[in-house]
Amino acid sequence: MENQQEQSTHILRYIIIILVTIAVCAAAGYIYFKATVKQKVEESVAEKKASITVAPTSAIPLVQDALAEIPEFEQKLIAQPGNIETMRKQAQNYIFADKYEKARDAYKQILSVTPDDAKTYYDLGKVEIRLEQYDLAQAAFEKSIELDTKDNLSYVELADIYTIRKPEREKVIETYEAAIKNNPQNITFHVLFASFYEQIGETALAKEQYQKVLSIDPAYRLALEKVKNL
Repeated sequence: MENQQEQSTHILRYIIIILVTIAVCAAAGYIYFKATVKQKVEESVAEKKASITVAPTSAIPLVQDALAEIPEFEQKLIAQPGNIETMRKQAQNYIFADKYEKARDAYKQILSVTPDDAKTYYDLGKVEIRLEQYDLAQAAFEKSIELDTKDNLSYVELADIYTIRKPEREKVIETYEAAIKNNPQNITFHVLFASFYEQIGETALAKEQYQKVLSIDPAYRLALEKVKNL
C-alpha cells in the first residue's frame, strides 16, 4: 500500500515538473515572440517615418507652385479666355492643389473650344476617377478612344475600371483586344493583357500574349521570364 502511495507521489511530482517546464517554455516563447513583433513594428514604423520625411519634400514645391500660380492664371484667362495652353496649365494646377472639381471644369472648358481633343477627354477621365465618378470616367475614356485609337492610354484606364471598379471580365478582354487590334506593336498593351490573364488563372492565354511581346522585342526580359516559367 505504501509502495503504491510512493509511486503515486513520484508520478504526481513528474507531472508537476513537466507542467512547470511547459509553462516556462511557453512563457519564454511568448517573450521572444513579443520582442520579435516589437522589433518588426519598430522597423516598419521607422521605414514609414523615413518615407514620410522624404516624399513630401519632393511634392510640397509642386503644390506650393500650383497654389501660387492659380490666381495668376485666372487673370490670364480673363485677359485671354480662349487660350488652350493656359487653360490646360490651370487644370494641372488644380490637380496638384487637389481641387479636382475645378480641374474638371477646366477640362470641360477646353473641350468646349476643342471638342475633338482625345487627350483632354483622357485627362478628364482621370479627374473623374479622382472624384470617384466612374461612370463619367468610363464615358470620357470611351470618347477619347473614339477620337483616337492609336497608342491611347484610355484603353488601360478603361480596362482598369472594368477590372477593379466595375468588375466585368469580358469587358476587360474586349478592351485589350480592341487596344491590340488598333495597336498591334504596342508592347504595353500586350503585357497588361497578359498580366490580366495571369490574374484570372488563364496561364495559356497569358503565355500567348508574352510570346507576342517577344515577336516584337525578342530581348524583352519580363516576357522571356514569363514564357519560361508559365
